[in-house]
Amino acid sequence: MIRPDNKNSGFMLITATLALSIMSTICLGVAWWVRLHIAEENYRHGDGQLRRLAEDLLLWTAWKLDAEPATGYSGFYEEVEADWFDSEAIKTELAIVPINAKFSLNKANRFLLQAVLKDLACSESEIETLVNAIEDWRGTAQHGVYNFSYAGKKPPYEARSAPFRRIEELLYVEGISPELFHGEDSNRNGILDPNEDDAIFSSPADNADGILQLGLREYFHAHNFEKLHINGIRPHLWRPLMETLLFDTRGTAEEMAKRIVQHRSGPDGVFGTEDDKPFESVNDLAQLLGNNGEMVVQRLESWLGIAWEAQGYEVYIRVALRKEAMLREFRATLLRDRAGNLTVSSFSSII
Repeated sequence: MIRPDNKNSGFMLITATLALSIMSTICLGVAWWVRLHIAEENYRHGDGQLRRLAEDLLLWTAWKLDAEPATGYSGFYEEVEADWFDSEAIKTELAIVPINAKFSLNKANRFLLQAVLKDLACSESEIETLVNAIEDWRGTAQHGVYNFSYAGKKPPYEARSAPFRRIEELLYVEGISPELFHGEDSNRNGILDPNEDDAIFSSPADNADGILQLGLREYFHAHNFEKLHINGIRPHLWRPLMETLLFDTRGTAEEMAKRIVQHRSGPDGVFGTEDDKPFESVNDLAQLLGNNGEMVVQRLESWLGIAWEAQGYEVYIRVALRKEAMLREFRATLLRDRAGNLTVSSFSSII
């Protein structure tokens, strides 16, 4: 009787087991790579689809704004539906802000800068420093320059000492934090959500004061628009504007601002809806403000200028594939050309 060699049998068993393990590992690796490749292709396909949808929606928006301009835009996201996509599979939201319905950062005087920063809950010492830094950056500081130094920054840079070219330049100005620039309304819904009122515990950073603070980007623009679109001014802008025009910290200016917002919002009390009441002329504004009306209108025309149509729009687009749970957000700028038509000046992805 021949007995098997136990040593050889054990060696063969170990070898076979090791070979099977290697093959299993290779198979698992190949399967993982295939799944990753498929997921990547699906992501690219979905991302491309969302971008194309956003581009189509932007062109549709430009056509809509030219054909049927509204009397006001809330600036917050609202869901929209169009005939050329499946609303059950795709969710689209738009937020529209007339650019020249915000204050010109390059034209705003010290009083207006101070009023806006006060509206954003900055302290008196912070306001003085920030206003000086802004004027230093744009080259309008009184008695020369304030000599703010950015040499210690990494990397170091110098103040422009010329007008702002982009609103994002504010982030380079001494003392202006991302929180002050962007504000607390991270999802642009106009509502103070729990994550926007919990201090540092979740994004965005906020002061947990129970008040929705918008950022500087919602007050100013850096385009070459000389006049303020009177019927496009959103409610939060009226109080600092009236404080500037009336040299009033609160009191009369706040009362006038409330009166204007109530009038512009129409019967439903919501700005940016179909029943909004636009001003037909400066006389409408003057009559609404009573004794202070003529003085306010004169200062408004002299300091900022009055426009009766939007010269451009900031458009925020959020598109989502419901089934795939994919979401993308885009920001675009629409500007009027010499013929008066809206054209796309910029288009970029936010998330």
